Amino acid sequence: MSSRQRTWTSHEIVLDRSMSMCEAMFKPPDNPIFRRCWMMPIEVHHLLTRARGGTLLDRVGEDYHLIALCRDCHARCDGEDAYMNRLLIEGYVSWDKAHHMPVYLGPDEYLTEKYGKTKAGIKNSYSHYPVGRKR
Repeated sequence: MSSRQRTWTSHEIVLDRSMSMCEAMFKPPDNPIFRRCWMMPIEVHHLLTRARGGTLLDRVGEDYHLIALCRDCHARCDGEDAYMNRLLIEGYVSWDKAHHMPVYLGPDEYLTEKYGKTKAGIKNSYSHYPVGRKR
């Protein structure tokens, strides 16, 4: 047996964190309090879509942008409601080739703090929403 510790993948961290149950929050029509779905089985969903750089965050082992969702909740991760229900994160990630790291441009506070500027000091100046989105 190797003396090296096994490194968990981002997907395994999400499954462990969620106890393999849906992490989506919803507000029942008869109650103003949000509740967790808790359904099984689950799929791992990118809050920052792969098309907008979610896979670049996967590459560096980031799991903040991943969430465990049941199939029904995952099917609702499209359109304007997905942003309002926090099933999608606005903005995008690109790869800074000079510094070998992802750079986030968008309104999310955590991603801005961690990936919002390069080592060269370029600040996050995200001031617009993607095409088709209204402020």
